Amino acid sequence: MLNKNILSIDFDSNQIKVVEGRYSKKGIVVNNSYSIELPKDLYIDGHIHDMDHLTYLLKNGIPSKKIAKSNAYGVINSSRIIMREVSIPKVDGSQIEAILKYQLEDYMPVNPEEYIVKHLVTGVVQDEGTEKINLLLIGVPVDLVEGHFKLFKNVGLKPIVLDYAGNAISKLINFSELINNIYVYESTVACINLGYNSTSLNISKKGKIEVSRIIDVDKNNIMLNLMEKLDNLNENEILDRLFNLKSINYDYDSSSEEFIIVEAIKEKYRYLLYQIEMILRYFKAKEVDNELDLVIIHGDMSAINGTEELFSSYFDKPCIRLNTLNKVKFAGDLSKFAIAIGGLIRVSEVK
Repeated sequence: MLNKNILSIDFDSNQIKVVEGRYSKKGIVVNNSYSIELPKDLYIDGHIHDMDHLTYLLKNGIPSKKIAKSNAYGVINSSRIIMREVSIPKVDGSQIEAILKYQLEDYMPVNPEEYIVKHLVTGVVQDEGTEKINLLLIGVPVDLVEGHFKLFKNVGLKPIVLDYAGNAISKLINFSELINNIYVYESTVACINLGYNSTSLNISKKGKIEVSRIIDVDKNNIMLNLMEKLDNLNENEILDRLFNLKSINYDYDSSSEEFIIVEAIKEKYRYLLYQIEMILRYFKAKEVDNELDLVIIHGDMSAINGTEELFSSYFDKPCIRLNTLNKVKFAGDLSKFAIAIGGLIRVSEVK
């Protein structure tokens, strides 16, 4: 077990989530958590629009005694992050970097000077009698990485690593055997982050990432839609009604505000669920035994009553909201802080 706590910081457009904790192979202990609300347009899709303002908010959102000389891990998500699934001839792990360095343009359409490309080994397969390694390539814009590291240094934190949200949540889910007291070890699990700025989907099979995608359906789009339809209510009033619905599956009176809210959510979810279904079809087509066992939802929108039932009915698979993990000791809202907690785990890294 590490002797010193680490700060793991999950960046999103409406809120920064911070956890202070320790990771070991036996488990994760989270001692404190902090959420920092962000004004609109300060942080969008991984881009920091006002460095001084965000520095001020982060400094004031974390107790100063926790910042002093603290090591920090960052977790980011952005539509600008490019992911590709590729196969290369089986080689020693030390040779993968060299192959990617000299043949990167064959695998990913990016300018090497503008992107930092890392990889995650997802498995070994036989292709027409030849052993190949499956890789997930993650290309992150250089300016995005440099911006977050500069922010950490401005705040007084020592940046150690910058992870991406899909990898963080996959590590967390695959770290535990029990999710909400359901045994999931070595299961095939789809994790859906219903976040503010985007919805992301990560599929893991027997502890390894198979698919990672970002889908452009989010809470912000839904809120814009609702604020147009319910112009007599402000954003906070709409949010209050949204998260206090009996259920999005309840039959509300067609003249009620609740009916308008539910219909707006379902309209967005229809598109979202269709997009997820297309990705699941792609995953199932990759291998004969690629069959989903469980759907896990987390993030902002997962707290809306009835979401689990809606998703479960659509996919005809069990769907649960992330509430507990048997290897994580944390007294807060696990669904909200899951990505930040997953950022504490430093195994099966993106290299």
